[in-house]
Amino acid sequence: MQEKPNTNNRKTGRTNQRNYNRSKNSVTKKTINRNNIDTKVFALGGLNEVGKNMYCVQFQDEIIVIDCGVLFPEDELLGVDYVIQNYDYLIENKDKIKGIFITHGHEDHIGGLPFFLQKVN
Repeated sequence: MQEKPNTNNRKTGRTNQRNYNRSKNSVTKKTINRNNIDTKVFALGGLNEVGKNMYCVQFQDEIIVIDCGVLFPEDELLGVDYVIQNYDYLIENKDKIKGIFITHGHEDHIGGLPFFLQKVN
């Protein structure tokens, strides 16, 4: 037999049923793996260049991608339409990707989405 906790209100002498139900039906929370609490922030493009913006934040088994842009080629890259990032790390860890956030709608921030989504659905 489960013993009911003492939830009497001192002023009124009534039992606070709402607090009793909360403690009885508590929600199980996701536990954090204390062995791997490092947060990794890394760029796959967009550093020291205008375009190809793509940043990732990884915490344990979750990756958030911020932007997925293209770089427009210089004159010496004849016949090249777009320059995109190397997605190999994200392809290997595609089950860890929880979402893609787009900061704004310029091509250097969204232009690589079709190429990325072909590799990682």
